[in-house]
Amino acid sequence: MKPLEGVKILDFTHAYSAVYTGQLFADMGAEVIKIEPMGGEQSRQWPPFSRDYENRSCYYGTFNRNRTAISVNLKKEEGKEIIYELVKDADILLVNMRNGAMDKLGLGYEDLKKINPKLIYSTLNGYGSKGPFSPLKAYDNICTAYSGIMYSTGREEQPPQKLGISIGDNYSGLTMLSTVLTALIYQRKTGQGQLVEVAMQDSLFGLVDKQILEYSMTGEVPKRKGNAHTMYAPEDVFVAAGDDNYVALSIHSEEQWKKFCEILNKPEWMTNPRFVDNKTRRENYNELRPLIAEIFEKMEKFE
Repeated sequence: MKPLEGVKILDFTHAYSAVYTGQLFADMGAEVIKIEPMGGEQSRQWPPFSRDYENRSCYYGTFNRNRTAISVNLKKEEGKEIIYELVKDADILLVNMRNGAMDKLGLGYEDLKKINPKLIYSTLNGYGSKGPFSPLKAYDNICTAYSGIMYSTGREEQPPQKLGISIGDNYSGLTMLSTVLTALIYQRKTGQGQLVEVAMQDSLFGLVDKQILEYSMTGEVPKRKGNAHTMYAPEDVFVAAGDDNYVALSIHSEEQWKKFCEILNKPEWMTNPRFVDNKTRRENYNELRPLIAEIFEKMEKFE
C-alpha cells in the first residue's frame, strides 16, 4: 500500500510547476484525475517526442504519469456539472491558472467549498492573489531573476546566470506539495478543508535566505562567486587531465583541510598564515585556487 492511497485529487494543472505536484501525489498513491481543456493541455505539444509514437510528448507522459485524464469544457454548464459531481468526494483540488480564472468559471474555492466543506483547494501562481503583481503571468525564468537567485548565480565579472534546471517550477511545486500535505493532516484531524495559496515568487525568495541574512547583518550586497562558496574555501570546480575531466571539491572543516593537504603532499599549506583556517583561505582564495588547479590539471579525474 502506498502512503496516499484513498486520497482523491482533482488536478487542473498545466505546463510544469503544479503539474510536478500532481506527479508526486500520484507517485505516492493518490487517485489524481487531471481535468484538461478540450483537445488537451499545452504540454502535450512539448518536446522531446517519442521515437516510437509520432507526436507523442515524452514530457507530458513523464510529468503526468499515474493520472486519469479527462477533457472537460468548463465554459458549458454540462462541463461544470461534471466538476461539481467529482468535487463531492474529493480531498484536494490543485490549480495553477491565472488569478481569478476559476472564480469566473464558478469553480473558485468559495463556490466549491459549499459542495464539499472538507475540500483542500490549492492554487499556485507567480505572485499570490493580492498586490500589484497578482494579475501577471509568471515563468520560471522571470521569478528566478526577480527573487534574487539569478543575481546570486554566476561569476562576479559576468552577468547573472540562469540555472540549468527549472528550479522555479520544481521548488514551487514542492512547496505546494508540503503545504497541501500539512492541510491534509489538518483535514484528517478536523474534517475541515481550506484554501492553500502558493506563489512561485515567495517560494524562491525563501531560497536566498543566506544572502538576505548576509546583507541584513553587514549592509553589503553579496557578490557572485561562480563555483566557489561564500562561506567555505576551497569549494570549487577544477579541471583534471583527460576527457570528462571536471572535478567538484568541497572542504568544510579544518580536519578535511589537513587531510586534503596531506593527500596532495602539501603540508606547508597547513601552516601558511594565508591558508591556516577557513577565514584566511576565503580571504586569499584568489591565491589558493591556482595552486590547487595546477596540481589537479596533472592528475586524472579518478586520482
